[in-house]
Amino acid sequence: AGVCITGFQIQHETSGKPLYYLYVYSAGTNISNNMIICEPGRLESGVTLINSSNNLISRNIIKNYYDEGIKLRNSHYNEIKENIITGYKRRRGIGINLIDSSDNIIKNNEISKNTDCVCLHELINITSHNLIIQNNFFGYYYRMSGAYFEYDYHRFQGNRVNIFFENYWNRPRFVPKYILGWVGLFEVGEDNFLVRVPQPKFDFNPAQEPYDI
Repeated sequence: AGVCITGFQIQHETSGKPLYYLYVYSAGTNISNNMIICEPGRLESGVTLINSSNNLISRNIIKNYYDEGIKLRNSHYNEIKENIITGYKRRRGIGINLIDSSDNIIKNNEISKNTDCVCLHELINITSHNLIIQNNFFGYYYRMSGAYFEYDYHRFQGNRVNIFFENYWNRPRFVPKYILGWVGLFEVGEDNFLVRVPQPKFDFNPAQEPYDI
């Protein structure tokens, strides 16, 4: 706890197994002002937090990742702000991926060149009370909505309070921005096919111009 990781350039240029460039299993860590350059085409994540809370990830440049720019797994009360996160291909990768993680703030980031800029998922625990506010979302895959979520109805029968607000979604928008989402109901068959229903979410006040980040 209380560790500061700042001022580093982290880069890997040789082939090998999938890896994490910066892997955190801690609390109270400050990750700021770093440059993380991933190797295009490899399954890897720039910054990964596992079972980690009350951390700050700010003013980093993360680029060329093939999998995820920043991933949180079972991590809560973290703040992710003022980062520039750029993927490798517009049809591949997630800018920020929240898995089983709640009460996080994602603010004033610039995220581009992804399938989705922000994703929220549930595998074991509830994902709720995350605030995604005043970010720039550029160049995401046109068939997706820029953000995505998928919940498990049987884990918690109620609405998750995840809020998207005042984000810039690739162009000026004068009506609420639709966000693609699903709720899984149950599995059927030997192949455990997941029966799910759409549950759209909205950014009700999308920004009309990008933020200066």
